Amino acid sequence: MSSNLDNVILAENAGIIILSPFIPMLFERCGLTENNTFIDYYARNRAVRILDFAATGKTESEEYKWVIYKVLCGMKVSDPIADDIGLNENEKELVDSLLEAVTQQWSAMQNTSINGLRESFLTRNGQLTMEENGFFLKVEQQSYDMLLDQIPWNLSSIQYKWMEKLLRVEWR
Repeated sequence: MSSNLDNVILAENAGIIILSPFIPMLFERCGLTENNTFIDYYARNRAVRILDFAATGKTESEEYKWVIYKVLCGMKVSDPIADDIGLNENEKELVDSLLEAVTQQWSAMQNTSINGLRESFLTRNGQLTMEENGFFLKVEQQSYDMLLDQIPWNLSSIQYKWMEKLLRVEWR
C-alpha cells in the first residue's frame, strides 16, 4: 500500500460495498448493463445515482460524496456526472427490494429496516487509496461491526467486468 497521503481520498458512504455481490444484478435489472457491460456513458452515470440512493435513500446529494460509487462503476474519481439524471420509481423499487433481500440473507440483520441498514452500515465512511494496480478501501469501524462476521458473502475484494482495477477492502 502506498504511504503517499496525496493518494488518499475520503470515501463517503463506503459501506455500499456490502451490496457488492448484488450490484451487477441491480444494474442489469435497471437496464443499465448488458453482458456485464454498461450500455453507454449515460447508463454509467445513472448507476452512480442509483448507488447513492441505495446507500442514503436520497435522490439528491453532492457529487464529492460519490467517490466510491464512481470506482464501483469503473469511472475515474475525477469523471463528472451528468446533472440531469433523476431516478424513476422502478429503479427506487428495485433498490428497496435489493436492500430487503440483503437484510433477509444476512441473518444478523433480518429484523432491521432498510433505513437501519443504511444508517448502520451503508453510509459508513472510508479512506480510499489509489494504488498502482488498483484501489484500497479502509472502512471506518464501529462497535457493531461484529455483525459483519455473519455476512454470508466476501467483502475483501471487488472487481466487476466493467472495472479496470481491483478494489481491495479492509473492514473489521
